[in-house]
Order: sequence, then C-alpha cells, then structure tokens
Amino acid sequence: MNLLHKENIDVSVVVASYNPVWEKLRRTLCSIIFQKNISIEVIIVDDGSEHNLFDNIRILFDSYNFKEYTLMDSSVNQGTCMNSFRGMKIAQGKYIKFISPGDYLYEDDTLKKLFDYAEKNSLEVCFGEAIYYSETIGEFKIWEVTHCPCNMHIYTDKNIEENALKLNYLVLSDFALGASFFSKTNITVEYLEKIIEKVKYGEDNIYRLMVLDGIKIHYFQSKIIWYEFGIGISTSKNRKWGEKVKKDIIAANKIMRKGMKIHNFFDLRYKLLLLIKTIKIQRWIGYILFPEGIKYLIYRKKFPVYTITDYDLSFYKKIQLSGKELLDNREMKDICK
Repeated sequence: MNLLHKENIDVSVVVASYNPVWEKLRRTLCSIIFQKNISIEVIIVDDGSEHNLFDNIRILFDSYNFKEYTLMDSSVNQGTCMNSFRGMKIAQGKYIKFISPGDYLYEDDTLKKLFDYAEKNSLEVCFGEAIYYSETIGEFKIWEVTHCPCNMHIYTDKNIEENALKLNYLVLSDFALGASFFSKTNITVEYLEKIIEKVKYGEDNIYRLMVLDGIKIHYFQSKIIWYEFGIGISTSKNRKWGEKVKKDIIAANKIMRKGMKIHNFFDLRYKLLLLIKTIKIQRWIGYILFPEGIKYLIYRKKFPVYTITDYDLSFYKKIQLSGKELLDNREMKDICK
C-alpha cells in the first residue's frame, strides 16, 4: 500500500463509478482537470460496470493534454467502499478528494482553496459547502434542504464544549455531507481499511470513526461542490438503498464498539449505546443516555440551518459545454452508444 505522497502531487481525486452516464462523468472530469494552481492526479475506479467508458475518458483527457490519470477496472461489483479503497491504495497526493459522476467541483480553484486551508491550519480532515442541484430535461433546480450538519455553530464556536462534536456527530447523527469532505490521504486510507470488510456502500462512516478517535473535523466556509440531489444512495429515498445504508451504519457501529477504549463517562455511555442494533431505538435511547444532547436538538429546532441557494454558474457552464465537441468524432459517437 502506498501511503507516501509524491512531492509533485498535492491532491489525488478519486472518481468511483458504476454504470456511469457519460454526460455526467464528462462534466465531473472536466471540473477536475480544469483546476488551476494545484498539482493533481485523477484515479478513476470502476466497480464492474457493463460499460466503464474508459475509451471516452482517454479521448477526453488526451484532448486536454491531461496525463496524470489512472484507470482501474474490475470484473465484479464490490461496492463503493472497496471500489474507492482500490483507488486510494495507489493515490500519491498528500490529500484526497472523493467525487462521484454527477457531482462537480464548484470553481476552477476549489482544490487550491481546500489545499491552502488544510495546509495553513494543519488539518487532517475538513468539509465545505455544497450546492444541492438536480437537472432533468429542460429543468435546472437548486434545492433548499436541511443542512448537513445542522448544528453548524459547533464547527465555528471556539468555546464549544469538548465533547460537543462527538455528541452531535455520533449520538445525534448530525453528519456532514460525505461529498463535501477533503482529507489527508494517509489517514483516509487508514480509516477506510478499518471498515471495508464489513461496510459495503457507506464510505462516509470513516468520519464517524475519526470523530470517535478525537480527530477534529473542521468547517471550510466556502462552496466547494455541486451535489446532485435526489438520485444517490443517501438522497434518493429508495427504500432498498435506505436499508443498505442502515445496514452499513450498524456494521460500522460494531467496528467502533469493538475498537474503542473507555477514557471517560462519555465513552462508557456511547459504548453502551452501540450495543443497540436498531437505529431508531438507538436514537431514542441516546436521548436518555445523553440528556445534555437535548439542548442541541432544541437549538436545531429554534435556529434551523438550510443549504445554500445562492450560486455562480460561471464554472458550471464551462464544464457543461467542455468536451462536447468530441462527440463530432465518429469514433466517440460509436463509443457513446
């Protein structure tokens, strides 16, 4: 496993795909390779798709003279966690950014801003703002939904209680959006390796393990991603996927309970809470074991926070149009059928 980064690569961007739609994948890749003032590599890991579109990708990258990329195929579908881990094992950047086809970096200097913020503050992991969007034929829509996380003041108040982050993130399940994270490669590999045998799709469970271990998650107060809302595992409202998400959370809970050490009364209570295997019941028992969390629930109700709805379409329009001219190539048309 390669945990040492190349001095000439700042960020490894891992694109995990499964039966991708070319139009969405093309925009996602353009949003990455158009990043400026930052050295990057792109690792595309396909999870056993019927059509992995690697020929398309090569043509796209060649047309923009982008050379720092790796394509990794798979003969079988293994799930998001294992698929992402395959890419991370060869990542050589100091930091890593996961992104899915259909999600796009917000501006052409997004990775530069994230890198500078992490370096300046010596961070291991941080998250930023997302613009929740959906796009169908003839309709582009921005969604205003409950912010993830809701209690944003926990990430900005320097005088917050020591266990406030653990309480909100672990007990009250006030998670940050997985697509908005940016983290050091070595620590991300370390934590993903802990869950890949048991957790199949919910790779963002690694941030729960990090919080449990006392790793501080920082909030970068800037827009970093266009997040396609309503189709993914976590936002599609599909009952089947909902059950898979719950199953992964329970599996992660078991890993957390097995590995955690008791340092204080908070840890003792949380380890007891992890014994409960039903998420809904666990949530209610959490209120009993952690009555101090009620104030955060009240705060959430009294001062609700919603996702950002103001946006700049400049970069979005650029990636929307870029690469389309390649479809005039007969070979490309054949591939895209």
